[in-house]
Amino acid sequence: MLLIKLVCNNRNIFSIGSDDASGLSSIIHSDTIFSTICNNFRLLYGKQALESFLSKIIHSADTTLPVFQISSAFHYLDVFYQDKLKNTLKFIPKPMLRLPFSEKSQKIVDLNLKLLKRIEYISFGVLKKIQSGIDLDFTRYHIFSDKYLLDSSDLDILGISEALEDQEYNILDSIQGKWAVYDTYTEEKVRINRIDNSSEPFTIQKLKLVSSEYFVKDKRKRYKTKPGYYFFLNDDGLTEEEINKVITSIKYIKDEGIGGKRSIGCGLCDDIKVVENLPEIFNEEIAGPYENLSLLYPVNSDLPRIKYYSLIERSGYVTSPNNSGSRIMDHRFMREGGIFSEKIKGKIIQVASDELKTSLHPVYKNGIGFFVHLGNEVESNE
Repeated sequence: MLLIKLVCNNRNIFSIGSDDASGLSSIIHSDTIFSTICNNFRLLYGKQALESFLSKIIHSADTTLPVFQISSAFHYLDVFYQDKLKNTLKFIPKPMLRLPFSEKSQKIVDLNLKLLKRIEYISFGVLKKIQSGIDLDFTRYHIFSDKYLLDSSDLDILGISEALEDQEYNILDSIQGKWAVYDTYTEEKVRINRIDNSSEPFTIQKLKLVSSEYFVKDKRKRYKTKPGYYFFLNDDGLTEEEINKVITSIKYIKDEGIGGKRSIGCGLCDDIKVVENLPEIFNEEIAGPYENLSLLYPVNSDLPRIKYYSLIERSGYVTSPNNSGSRIMDHRFMREGGIFSEKIKGKIIQVASDELKTSLHPVYKNGIGFFVHLGNEVESNE
């Protein structure tokens, strides 16, 4: 198991497609990562090497346990104190379950339901408590940038626990409006017709990862958070040569980019780090349901294991050395955050039209599941 970090300190603008009204996704879905790896794999090692690699992982997904599994890419926050890295907070999508708050915290939740509904992600600290069956704490300070639920241990990392205990100090003045992970904006452009020189205005939507800086109690205690993306890669079924090629293809994202609008600088990052230590959230699998951390395309035999889910429609265009303008067929996947009674495999699907497949090559989207266990039996949000 590998953890891949996309370090985005200066090169931090992305354009990842979504099916919602904004047209942008705040995370990088697993099918996009898979397509990027495959495209880079071919650029680096050639068409025959890519076809051999795809044949192996597609065949394994159809018969046994998949030999290649990737999660979607979610946000992390590097927390700096006095310009030195203190720790890193990582987040996953909020699972589709009723979060187990303590009795005191539940009363606060009941009075602030709008705050809870805006939460989209939970930290590893929150996940570990869910896995262990420990009740969660909740105050307005446990929410980072409106969408990220923090554990009390995360407040220590962010440097505000001590300040919260000081009745005479209002920490809210220090952090309100300063905690942020990303911002979205619309950029106006003009398209010039090469034939008649006529102009046509249009807009581009972009997402920018945003650093935060704040002071705790006095100007000498300066904290800073720097966001980026991370994802998991399970490479247990690959040979050492295949692993090295995959990692090289991933590192090529630094210069080749990921997602849309790469020709105008979107999707690039400063560095890519590979961490081989297994995160604690995967150390022990106990009884209870699982949350999927990737897009998932189930087969019929998987259906009895599905508990709660939502769908996302995925479409797009081919990006390859041979063609970059043909549209692929639309498909619906199960979105990250769904709940399953057991792990299921999912499926890699072929999304090119018959004409495109015949004239060019097949096009695949990754619908293989990537799961984390949630410990004890949980309830739906419904």
